[in-house]
Amino acid sequence: MGQARKDLLFTCISEDHRENVQDVMCHILEHLKAQSVSGNFAVNTLNNYLSSLSYIVRYWGSSNFSLLSKDKEWKKLKDNLRGHYAHSSLRQIGITLNKLSELCIIEGQYFSEIDCRALRAADKPDKQHIALPINIHAQILAQVYNTVEKYHPHRHAISEVMKAGFERLSIEKEIELAKGTYDESNPRFRKNVDGRVQTFTRQLAKVKGIPDFHYRLDGCV
Repeated sequence: MGQARKDLLFTCISEDHRENVQDVMCHILEHLKAQSVSGNFAVNTLNNYLSSLSYIVRYWGSSNFSLLSKDKEWKKLKDNLRGHYAHSSLRQIGITLNKLSELCIIEGQYFSEIDCRALRAADKPDKQHIALPINIHAQILAQVYNTVEKYHPHRHAISEVMKAGFERLSIEKEIELAKGTYDESNPRFRKNVDGRVQTFTRQLAKVKGIPDFHYRLDGCV
């Protein structure tokens, strides 16, 4: 395989949580093997998952990952992660959490790009508050009002489109993984998946008559 490192070291996990983490890593390993046409996979990918699990255990304080299906525990984890990691590390943590959701270890939760941006460590000074002139403030309120008026009648259709979009996201991830070109830690993987999901949701919104519908599942405008 030409990989410099072919082992996984669990010494970064405390003994209290090591067995649970090893069990989850076995599930991930079997999943990766099942998805690979050749049965091969990058050990570095497993190390990325392991590192992320160690971060989760460190700041959450538990390794019973099924508990993250509960909103209270999910919020606790995100609150505890806040301000400790850069965007890139949070993205990998998100990939790992979403993998646990894919394996049904966690149910009903999704770690998004919006979460990455909201929880990342501060890398710039506090924002300055600016007083807006009355006319600009009125224009902003008018735009908000017009947007609400425009999309409120379509709120149920929008909900259906977004639900279908997230279901499509899982399908497209499976398709991209089956290609074997990139693993989930590669930015090109998410770019390819997001592009196809965006096209799908845009076409579905058009069928349902939602005007000017544009929404990215990574939270970008």
